[in-house]
Amino acid sequence: MPVRHVSLNGFRSYELLELDLGDGPHVVVGPNAAGKTNLVESLVLVSRGRSHRGSADPELVRWGSSFARVAASVEHAGRIEELDVVVHAPGAAPGSRKRVRVNGVNRRPSALGAVLRSVLFAPEDMLLVVGSPSLRRGFLDDLVSQREPTAAAVLSTYARALTQRNSLLRRLREEIADRAELAYWDDVLCEHGGRILEWRQEALADLAGPLIAAHAEIAPHEVPLELRYASNVETRSCHRRSIGS
Repeated sequence: MPVRHVSLNGFRSYELLELDLGDGPHVVVGPNAAGKTNLVESLVLVSRGRSHRGSADPELVRWGSSFARVAASVEHAGRIEELDVVVHAPGAAPGSRKRVRVNGVNRRPSALGAVLRSVLFAPEDMLLVVGSPSLRRGFLDDLVSQREPTAAAVLSTYARALTQRNSLLRRLREEIADRAELAYWDDVLCEHGGRILEWRQEALADLAGPLIAAHAEIAPHEVPLELRYASNVETRSCHRRSIGS
């Protein structure tokens, strides 16, 4: 899925940029603060709909600009697809929301990954080894979202349900809610959580072979690498409960 052209308008340090790309690998070279990382970030944004640096959308807008636009022309399935993401600066007019388009049609951010899949390795990725489990889950969920067209919606629903359930638990402690409401949110979390767990396990299973082979090549005398998803939840238990409820 080669990127043939990138267009930036008001994104980070770039006022305007029009960049044509050819076949094969590309190396971006420049002095400090020249915008190399910002260029990489723009490609992540137009492939995932959000920054890999954890930045809120308004932070992506260049100082003094009212919006930031990243567009890319991508060769996909024998034709050129046009991707377009627009985010607005802080204090934008009410109702101004992030806009994601594929070939001029408004789409969800998850639609970008079906056209342009990106693999990123940044210095902060070392935290995947020494950081919190939430970082590893987030990494897996990003991978799953590019593999499964419905994953982004399922992950979003799960996150909202978890927030609602936690809010309900606080109200139950204050004795201002009905405990019967818990059953609904439990079922939502169970159904979607079971699906997410299956996707994570499948992604790890596909990663295991290449990773184990690479480790054996660079460290042939070491203990073989093992890759597994450690969970205290049975994958199918939630599905059975949801069906039987």
